[in-house]
Amino acid sequence: MDPLLQVVMAICFAIPCFVMSVHLAKVWRDPMAMEEGAWVNRGMGIFIMEFILLHAGVFIGSAMAETSHMGVRLLVLLGLILFYGIFAAAISWAFKSRQILNSFLWLIGGRFVAIVIGVSEEKAELITMHSLYASMVYLAVVFATVFVPFPEFGITDSIARRFRLEGASGLWVDKPHRAIGGATIYYFLVGVMEIGLLSWIEPG
Repeated sequence: MDPLLQVVMAICFAIPCFVMSVHLAKVWRDPMAMEEGAWVNRGMGIFIMEFILLHAGVFIGSAMAETSHMGVRLLVLLGLILFYGIFAAAISWAFKSRQILNSFLWLIGGRFVAIVIGVSEEKAELITMHSLYASMVYLAVVFATVFVPFPEFGITDSIARRFRLEGASGLWVDKPHRAIGGATIYYFLVGVMEIGLLSWIEPG
């Protein structure tokens, strides 16, 4: 694979991750400054939705490896985006936030661009590798949100109670600062991983 093209692909993956990390860091620090606290639940929903994105990435990479014809690739890709978009829409509806669905489209956009700029089997393998590595980071961060005492910063108990979803329960619902903190760290680490690892590692 052309090293320059691989770096471009890594950047296409990394930019949405860094943007999301910075945005969620602002929510973690001062949730009321971000659309009057609406991002407390949105950030949680986006972090949950990331599991769907990672699952989609594995299937997208595998599907892209099956054919080198760009037209077929685009049809398969759009079909998978539509399929997983249904799940993203369901999460968006559950959290009563269209922004969650918009974030799904924004984050998967980097994967779409990365595929469109090339058609080689190595690039498809890189998509799959990205999802597998990111899945390991995701599981590690989720594990940390359960056992590591994340600082509350601006997401205090009073803020959490104010925006708690009716009928919902669980650790992240009761302590959303853990979900927002975990998501902030996760997207930053994945962005670093894209540039520091996937920009040079050899597929295959």
